[in-house]
Amino acid sequence: MQEKIKIKLNCYNNGKNFPCFRILSDEKILTEEYNYTASHYEKTFQLELSEGKHTIVIEHFNKYPKHSLVKESKIIKDVAIELIELCFHEIKCSSLELYNCNFYIENWPDKKINNSVITNSLYFGYNGRFVYPFKSPSIKYILGEMKKYQVENSELDDFKISEDEFISKLDHHTELEKKYYNNS
Repeated sequence: MQEKIKIKLNCYNNGKNFPCFRILSDEKILTEEYNYTASHYEKTFQLELSEGKHTIVIEHFNKYPKHSLVKESKIIKDVAIELIELCFHEIKCSSLELYNCNFYIENWPDKKINNSVITNSLYFGYNGRFVYPFKSPSIKYILGEMKKYQVENSELDDFKISEDEFISKLDHHTELEKKYYNNS
């Protein structure tokens, strides 16, 4: 099954050191960035995935405690990445859902922190892996998660449409928007 996955990150540096990160799908490396100097990262991946369970992993690595510049007990500059957006077929994942995912701290010198799990944060300042589990077909899964995290949405209660029909309607809508914005 063809899946279109877009990831947007903010990337932070301390002026001397820059973040290193990998993006993986089911433990297969999709991209690997060393000393990424831009302040933003955005990429769309086209993946062929079988029906069923999968993961997207965003791994931050090569960070050392000395990379965090501290003044008066406050971090003033840091080497980190922050997940801004995760989309499947241009459908943005719920921020509530993303905040409920886990970040697993790995390869950190402080033994008290190493192997800890952080939730409720999309800012990855330690070495580790953010894991987003999902199911393919992703459209069905994402819409189900949206419904789960919304308090009340009667429109989705009656939302009965196939994935192919939804993608076709989305493509048509995107084309109409392009024409509209190109003419204005």
